[in-house]
Amino acid sequence: MSVSSLFRLTCWYGQAFRRAWSLYGSKSKFEYLQLSRYSSPASSGIGQRHKTGSHLHTAPFKQPGPVAEFITIHGLQVTGKTVAKTREFENEYYHLYLEHSEFWDYFLSGSTTESQQHPDAVLLSRGLVNTHCENTNSTDQIVSEHVRHLLEVTRNRDTESVIKSMHELAKYLTVELPVIDNKTLIQCMRNIIQYPFRDCLTGETRVLRLEIASIFQKEFQKRHSEWDLKEYFLAADFHYHFRLSYSVSHFMKSFFNHMQINIHELSQGDLVVLMYHVSLYRKMSRYMLLLLVEIISARLSEFNAQTIGIVCLGLFKSEWYCPNKQLLNKIIDLSGGIVNELDDVSLTALLKYLRRYTHRRMIFAVPDRYQTLVDLQPVLQARMQNTHHSTLINIVHLYEHLNDISSDMIQDLCSILLKEDLGSWRLKDLAKFCSMVGRLSFSVPERREAFEKIVSELASTRRAIEIRTFMPSFVACLRGMSLDGFYPLELISQLFSSTEGCQYQIHIGQNLYHVSESVKIEVPHYTGPFLDDPGQIALATCRKYEAVQEKQTQKKAEREDLTHELMCLYSDILGGREYVHLGTLLSHYNTPDIELRLDSDGNPIPVAEWSSQANKVAHVKVAVLLYPFNAIYILRRPKGHIEMHVSGYYLCKARQLRKLGYQVVEIPHYELKEAQDKRSYVKQKYLERS
Repeated sequence: MSVSSLFRLTCWYGQAFRRAWSLYGSKSKFEYLQLSRYSSPASSGIGQRHKTGSHLHTAPFKQPGPVAEFITIHGLQVTGKTVAKTREFENEYYHLYLEHSEFWDYFLSGSTTESQQHPDAVLLSRGLVNTHCENTNSTDQIVSEHVRHLLEVTRNRDTESVIKSMHELAKYLTVELPVIDNKTLIQCMRNIIQYPFRDCLTGETRVLRLEIASIFQKEFQKRHSEWDLKEYFLAADFHYHFRLSYSVSHFMKSFFNHMQINIHELSQGDLVVLMYHVSLYRKMSRYMLLLLVEIISARLSEFNAQTIGIVCLGLFKSEWYCPNKQLLNKIIDLSGGIVNELDDVSLTALLKYLRRYTHRRMIFAVPDRYQTLVDLQPVLQARMQNTHHSTLINIVHLYEHLNDISSDMIQDLCSILLKEDLGSWRLKDLAKFCSMVGRLSFSVPERREAFEKIVSELASTRRAIEIRTFMPSFVACLRGMSLDGFYPLELISQLFSSTEGCQYQIHIGQNLYHVSESVKIEVPHYTGPFLDDPGQIALATCRKYEAVQEKQTQKKAEREDLTHELMCLYSDILGGREYVHLGTLLSHYNTPDIELRLDSDGNPIPVAEWSSQANKVAHVKVAVLLYPFNAIYILRRPKGHIEMHVSGYYLCKARQLRKLGYQVVEIPHYELKEAQDKRSYVKQKYLERS
C-alpha cells in the first residue's frame, strides 16, 4: 500500500532528528501533531504541473498532513536545563525543496533523483552511502569513516565517544585540509555533512561543531578567489549544515560581495538560491538587495509559486526594508491565483512578505491592489480550518496589520485555538494571538475563554524554560491581554518576581512598563511585585522604531496637525489658549493628549492655576483623546456590513484614564475631518464626555 512520499520523508527526518537529540540527551517536549485528517490524491504531487495565470506552475493544493507535521517537527523547542531553542521551519523546508529540485547542484546534499517533481513528491531518504564520491582519495575516505563512526556512536548514545570522535576529526582536518585541492575539499564537505552537525546546539558538541566549521572557513577564505559561482554556493550551503550565523562567518561576507559584483550575470537558479541565503543570514548591503529586487521583479515570470515563496521569505527576513512597487503589485496580482495552490510553508512566506510591504494607506494610493487583498479574505478564511496554526496566525496577522478584517475571521481564530492542543504552539505564536485579539476590540464571545486557556498553558511547568528564554514573547502575551482588561495575576507576579528580561532585552522595556503601570491602575488589589525601578526603563530608550521612517514621519505629522487643530477649537470654545494643556497623561503611552480642568460649576480653570488650587478645589479633569488614522480599523460583518472600530490599544488608554478619574472626550479622526462645522462637532463631543 503506497503512502505519501513527503510523509515518508518526514518520518525519516523525524528519526534523524531524534537520533541527533540523543547526542546531548535532549528529548522532545511535545508529541507529533497529528493533522492528517484530510487526504487528497493530489497530495503526492505526482503528475503534470498545473498552470496558473499566464506562467506560474504550482503544486496541487496540499491539505494538512505531512507538511503540517513537518512544520511542527522542525518548529519544536529543543530544551535543555536552562535554555530553549527554536527551529526556523521555513529554512528546513525550503532547503529540502531546493536540494531535491532542479536547483540540486547548488547544494552539497543535492540529489538529481526525481529533481523535476514538486517538493511534496517522493523524496527518498539518504543512506550512509555518499552517492557523490565514487572516486575519492584517501582524505575523502578517512573523513567519511570518521562520519560513519560518529553516526554509529550517536545511535548508541555514547556521548563520550561522540566527543572523542569529534576531537579526532578536528585534529585530522587541521592537518589535511590545507594540503588538498579544491575538488577534494568539496568532496570532504559532502562527506562531513552526512552527520547532523546542525543539530548540535548545546554543550561541548556545539563547541566542537564551531571548531570544525572554523577549520573549513579558513580554507574558504584562502581559496574563494579561485572559485566559480557554483563553488561559492556549495560553501554557503556548508554554513547551513553547520548552523553558522553571519556574525561568525567571514566567508558569507565574501559570498555576498562576490554575488554583488556578478549580480547582472546571475541565472534564475542563482537568484532563487541567493534569496534563500538572504533569508538564512538576513545580511547583505542594502544597495545589493535593491538591485536584486529590481532584477527579480523584471524576471518574475521565470519563477514558480514555490520560488516566489522563497523570494518573499528573503525579503521579509532581510534586515533592510527594500520596497519595490512593481514587485509588490505583481505579487499581489498573482496571489489570488496561487493562494489555494500553495502549501502552508509557502503561503506563510507570502503572507509575511505582504505584511511587511503593505499598509492601510494603500487604500488611497493603489485602491485596486488593496481591494485584491480584501477579496482574498474569504479565500484565506476558508483555509484557516485546514491549515497549520503558524500559517493560521499569519493569515489573521496580515489583516490585523492592514486594520481591515472580517469579524468571522477573528471569531474562527478563537474557536480554532480552543480546539487545539496548545502544547505544539510556539510561545511566539501565542504572543501574536494575544496581541492581535487584544488590539481588535470588538466583542468576541470566546475571547476571554481563549485567554484563560493560554494562561493555563503558560502556567504549566513545560513552558517555564521557554518563557525564561523568550521573555519578549511572554511579555507580549500579558500586554495583549491587558489591552482587553484581562490580568492573570499569577503570571504577572511570575514576570515581575524576576526582572532579568529587562536587563538583557532592553527593547522589551516598553511592554514591561506598560504591563506594570496598567496593573497599578486597573488592579488596585494586586499585592505582588512590580517592575523594579521603572524610571530606568525610559520610553525614549526602549522605543522600537520601524525601519521605515517615512511612514512614522507621515503619521506623526498628521497626528500633530489634527491635535493642533483641536487645541485651537477648544481654545475658541473655552475662551483662550490658557485653558488648554497638551501633555502625556499616562507615562506608559507616549502620545500627547489634550487636558482640560473645570471647577465645580463647570467653568474652565487656567493651566497656571491647576497646581495652586489642587489642594483647595476638587477639579473635574477632562481628557480629549484624538484617535488618529492608525487607531481605527475596519470591521467587515457578514452580508457586506462595514463598521469602524477603535483599536484596543487606544480603548485601554481611555479605560485607564476613567479609572484615574478623568472624563474622556473621544474624537475619531475621520469624524473630525468629515464634520461640516468642526466647532459645533467638537463642542458637542465635549458636552457628551463620559
